[in-house]
This record gives sequence, structure tokens and C-alpha cells, in this order.
Amino acid sequence: MQNHFYTLYILIIFCCVVVKSCKTIKSENSVSNIDERFSQYFGTKSFTKLWNTNKTFVVGIHKLKPEKEMAGLPVVSHFVVLKVDDDNWVYEKKLQNGAVSWHDDFTIKIYNYTGRIDQPEIDNNYMLFDVRDKRLFQPTDKKR
Repeated sequence: MQNHFYTLYILIIFCCVVVKSCKTIKSENSVSNIDERFSQYFGTKSFTKLWNTNKTFVVGIHKLKPEKEMAGLPVVSHFVVLKVDDDNWVYEKKLQNGAVSWHDDFTIKIYNYTGRIDQPEIDNNYMLFDVRDKRLFQPTDKKR
């Protein structure tokens, strides 16, 4: 009888190891698929990813530099939002002298710097985008 418990114990440990390794392989494939999707979308492997905290949406950001290095030309940020579970693009925008960040799990903050780029915190010129509702709105919008 003791021999059966030992065998059962080994079998349970083996199953746990197999299940854990399958989840790891799936998550690594998911990340590489997402990288590939952004590479295809932007036409380059030069991009940054920003995940929301629960990993259900990811923002891809690609900085487009001017062809000629001239003072005063703005850097354009091209970004897209991908919904991970169904692999669909949710939002896309190009910004001159702008930036994007996560405001909360399902809202991104889109900055448009019209003032000093070196001190963005003094410039409150931004919009919010709800990735679930696919709705762009002002921070003061009460119908949120």
C-alpha cells in the first residue's frame, strides 16, 4: 500500500511539472507573437511595449524621427493598443511631441506637449482613452 502512495505522489508531482511547463511555453509564445504583431505593424523591431497591470492590453510605441536632423522638427510617436486575448488592434494614433502612458488598468493617458517638453508635468494638456469602450474623452468628463 505504501508503494502505491509513493507512486501516486510521484505521478502528481510529474503532472504539476508538465502543466507548469506548458503554461510557460504558452506565455513565451504569446509574448513572441505580440512582438511579431508590433514588428509587422510598425515595419521595424524598434518599438517599446507598455503593458497594463493585468496584462490584458499592451501599447506599442514607435518613435518616428525626422529624415533630416534639423533643430525644431518634432519627434512623432506612433502608438497602437492591442487587446491581448483576441489579438485585435483597439486604437492607433500619431503624436507630434507627445507621449502615452497607462492611467489605470483600462485607460491610457495621451499627452500632447504644447509647452516645454523638458517639463511635461507642468503641461496638463492630455486626453484619456478607455480601451474597453474604445472612447476618447477629456479628464473632466463626468460621464465616465
